[in-house]
Amino acid sequence: MEIPKKSPSTLFKFIITGFLALTIVLISCQDKNDYAKVPAQELSPQDSISHGEYLVNTIGCHGCHSPKRMTERGPEIIPELALSGYQSGDSLPSFSSEAIKNGWLQMSGDLTVAIGPWGISYASNLTSSDTGLGNWSMQRFKIAIRETQRRFRWQDDLTTYAVAELQ
Repeated sequence: MEIPKKSPSTLFKFIITGFLALTIVLISCQDKNDYAKVPAQELSPQDSISHGEYLVNTIGCHGCHSPKRMTERGPEIIPELALSGYQSGDSLPSFSSEAIKNGWLQMSGDLTVAIGPWGISYASNLTSSDTGLGNWSMQRFKIAIRETQRRFRWQDDLTTYAVAELQ
């Protein structure tokens, strides 16, 4: 069987297309803004709360930190438990150690506990109560976000955004 040869015009089109794609990528990566020079702005308490609410809704904190109930339309946040994390009185569901050895992730029924090869992760209480973040300083919060990012790489997309917003 003979391999058909490409015509010079096809090869030329391929080279030109590749060159144009590379040029577009390189031009789009030329971000000239120096974000280090952007001054930090002090927010009023109400503005800080509004910004926090915006981040929680944009980043998707409810996905892990709000207990859910299963409905005919899928999981639904339990409003009175929003952002309260794993409920300490709840028991863990049974799980298959064989499935975990094979790389599967298992979740609790309310989706606030993840069980995987690293062990068991419990969603923290993010509410403003004393059992949540109520008595945390901004510095402590930033450190917690950064440490969480280092320990749980599968959360990278969300925590990376949260860290960027807090810097």
